[in-house]
Amino acid sequence: MTYNAASKTLYADVRGVSLVNGDLGGVQQMAFFTVDSATGFSAITGPGSFTSKLSGLHLTATSLDYITRSLGLGGLAASVTKGTDFGVLTTTWTVSKAAVPAVPEPQTWALMGLGLVAVGRVRRAAQSRA
Repeated sequence: MTYNAASKTLYADVRGVSLVNGDLGGVQQMAFFTVDSATGFSAITGPGSFTSKLSGLHLTATSLDYITRSLGLGGLAASVTKGTDFGVLTTTWTVSKAAVPAVPEPQTWALMGLGLVAVGRVRRAAQSRA
């Protein structure tokens, strides 16, 4: 599922099979629900628990048609269901570690510098013997 805050739409990948209508095929990123309210969406900056909620979920015309065809229901079911609020979708993310960029510590740079000095001395000693 993917939520688009600009269009207030929740998208989903769906696949439908009906005993009445047969295989309805799959749809990638179908506009499934429109959303009245979205809270708790922010950047994750470090460890902790983060909760987001989508409320006021309403089926789009496309998803309602897809569901009624999958279930073999007629137009009456679609008209009864149209406008129904399907509640709240709550997600909680727990982050145990924040991603740390790979930046060498100062000791790494110092050790690399000593290694280069040692290579230079060995090379100079080899040249003076020749």
